[in-house]
Amino acid sequence: MPEKVRFRKRSSLRASDFKYSILIIFVIFFRLFSQTTEWRLIWDKNQEADMSYYKIYRSTSSPAETLLDTLHHKMRAGNDTIMVYMDSDIEKGIQYFYRVKAVDLSGVESDFSEEISAAIPRISDSFPDEMELKSDTVVSFNYRDYVTDPDNNKSELTCIVEKDTLHLISVNNQTGLISIQTPDPFVGEETVRFEISDPDSFYDAVELHIFATSIEPQIQLPEEVSMLEDDTLYLDLKAYDPDTPHENLYWQGENSEHVFLTINNITHQAKIYAAHDWYGEESVLFKLRDVQDGSDSAYVLVRVVPVNDPPVLVNLPNVDLSLSKTKQIDLNNYVQDVDTPKDRLEWTFSGNQDIQISVSEQNVAQFSAPDGWAGTEQVQVTVKDDSLAQDETTILVYSQDLTKAPVLTVIDSVVFDEDTQKVLNLSGEVTDPDNDVTDLKWTFSTPEQLTVEFDSENLSLTLTPQENWFG
Repeated sequence: MPEKVRFRKRSSLRASDFKYSILIIFVIFFRLFSQTTEWRLIWDKNQEADMSYYKIYRSTSSPAETLLDTLHHKMRAGNDTIMVYMDSDIEKGIQYFYRVKAVDLSGVESDFSEEISAAIPRISDSFPDEMELKSDTVVSFNYRDYVTDPDNNKSELTCIVEKDTLHLISVNNQTGLISIQTPDPFVGEETVRFEISDPDSFYDAVELHIFATSIEPQIQLPEEVSMLEDDTLYLDLKAYDPDTPHENLYWQGENSEHVFLTINNITHQAKIYAAHDWYGEESVLFKLRDVQDGSDSAYVLVRVVPVNDPPVLVNLPNVDLSLSKTKQIDLNNYVQDVDTPKDRLEWTFSGNQDIQISVSEQNVAQFSAPDGWAGTEQVQVTVKDDSLAQDETTILVYSQDLTKAPVLTVIDSVVFDEDTQKVLNLSGEVTDPDNDVTDLKWTFSTPEQLTVEFDSENLSLTLTPQENWFG
């Protein structure tokens, strides 16, 4: 009867170490790809001369009683002292038990060898394979909840992390807790690899894809801005959006009643302006959207500071005192001021000598000339508001002596032929001691049989009789 097979003394199950009874060839394992697993069963070679082959038994429970395979004694699967059998039909998470018998040339079998067993930890398919996380977020889970290892206590398992370039992962192998903490901000993505191994260095591996949740843009504008009345303000549009380039942000604005916005999405500037002569406070709305359809909005209070507008004189007339030595003018009809009531305006007159000028509380100016006065005076008129902003103009105050009437030379008669016209030049027929003759007003009576036409520029009179008339 052949001598019983003796496995190599086993102190632990480590890869590529021939002094141990069972070995594992490491194959990097990804959940998304197929995996080849195999390990080597090693025992001492029987030294009897009539040895023929070995029977290898394997079961998933003890004792191993199912014949797995046979191995010829002289096969070059080891060396002169050991035999090596490669078992490639291995599943993770299952404990396999092995025994071997030696068979001689007569078919006599040895007793079973001692039994050995081994198992590879298996990570469950329910282990997270991807996570979408926000910035500054902590997520924790226990890797032991996802591992099966039938020949070791889960507290004996260890986990290591690879490819964690962003340093997101921490592992506590005393508790089995994996913690993932994202930075602030967290943008982009990271794929990390976990290896969970038992004390025999058998392991399983899995990858976890971590990617950042799209970050909503955040408008970073001042709560309020100030500008002067009738001025224009240019505001730089700023926002926080770490996962969207600044040039890919799109801004919009909504006007208020008196404050208006013009948005330039190339320069990322807002032009802010108010209605003419308006001042006060109103809020305008800014809206922001990124390429992931994230959005934000914010109101900005626009404070328009009043700037004093000077009063403006409009068509203040000259004053004619020819017919009356006193005349009144309501000055309120000839001034405009958008920010000062008219009753608070101050009027002054200067340059007058003989003419007396007074202004009432209601801004009615009275012009008075002395008895018998005739002539013209230039008067400077100035109007000021509370801030001493002013406008000014010059008017004429005059009075004509109506006793000095124009003198017209007597024209006794005019003779001309039937069916012809007669033109009379009157410029040499009239004089006026205190007026230019071109300023005189002319009136004419019209005879029944004549048509009279007067040319005021040339002071000429054209007489046209009816056809065939004479007399």
